[in-house]
Amino acid sequence: MEEEKFSRYERLKTIIKEVEDSGFSNRSTKWYDEHYSILEEYRLNFVDFSYVDIEISSKEFRDKASLVENVLRSLMNDYIKYRWFGLYDYVRLNQALVWLADYALEFRNKEETDLSLMFGNLSV
Repeated sequence: MEEEKFSRYERLKTIIKEVEDSGFSNRSTKWYDEHYSILEEYRLNFVDFSYVDIEISSKEFRDKASLVENVLRSLMNDYIKYRWFGLYDYVRLNQALVWLADYALEFRNKEETDLSLMFGNLSV
């Protein structure tokens, strides 16, 4: 289980690097389809990221969680309308998810938070 969570966390970092290294160049429809399925996994696990790890009351964490929700919603809507989405926002989403996961891990080393459970429940 811990290995799966780490793998999903690493997937976020890999996506960031891949898109940034490409200079945000256009992708194939197949690539967008594959990455939209990742967005769907997030949505299946969280109805609203604004409420993830609600026990963490830090304003910075809460703001970042709301940002994730807004960007995720926007990316999914763009894909549904156009079958693509903005790569800048996609990287921003993944960076924010990495930040949230890091913060949640620091916040509670002993107990599992919603985000750490998400990485355990998502399939690759």
